[in-house]
Formats: sequence, structure tokens, C-alpha cells
Amino acid sequence: MSTLSQYLLAAGSEGKTVLVIVDEAQQMSVESLEQIRILSNLETATRKLLQILLVGQPELEEKLRLNELRQLDQRIGIRSYLKPLRARDLPLRRAPDAHRRSSGSAAFTPRCAAGSSRSAAAFPA
Repeated sequence: MSTLSQYLLAAGSEGKTVLVIVDEAQQMSVESLEQIRILSNLETATRKLLQILLVGQPELEEKLRLNELRQLDQRIGIRSYLKPLRARDLPLRRAPDAHRRSSGSAAFTPRCAAGSSRSAAAFPA
């Protein structure tokens, strides 16, 4: 922890913010999530030295409701939820060769959009 603290202090003195991204955070044990909370304590008198982004499935929200994780849950400043993709949210391709003429934005055929939407209707296991 000492090495990490020293690194964060050095980065902070240079005006940098360190970001830790934890994907599939719902898989973490309660003990590991508590360590994340402890890391969130690293700060100076004027700013946090570490930003932590927890990314996970809906089970993460359930886990954060556990009594032993209430302090971590209370520290979460922003929560964002993604809904399943809908076919109408996908830009549709107007012609078979539209992807060659496009400005680089994604384009889907109606059939592909419908299939993608059906596939995304359920959250992954």
C-alpha cells in the first residue's frame, strides 16, 4: 500500500488523476470490495488521489446492498445503468454499399439490427 500511496501522491503533485477500472466487479469477494473502499480513502487535503470505476452486471448492485459493504455503497458518487439494445437504436443501412460511402459510422441492415436487438434483450450470464 505504501508504494501505491507514493505513486498516487507523485501523480497528484503533477496534476494527474489515476483511474482504476474494475470490470466484472460483481465477481469480487466482499473482502476485495472492502479493499477497494480502503483505496478510495487515499486523498490529500484538497483532492482524491484515485478514481475508481466499478463495472458489472446487475448482481453488483445486489452485492453492494450487503450490510458489510454499506460504506462502499455510500461512497459511490455516480451510478449508470445500460438498458438492453433495441433495434430502433441502431442506424440502418440504406443501400447494400452504404458502409463504403459512410463517414465511418456503423450501419446495420434491418435484419442485422433485429437480430442484434434480440441477442441483447437478455443480460449475459
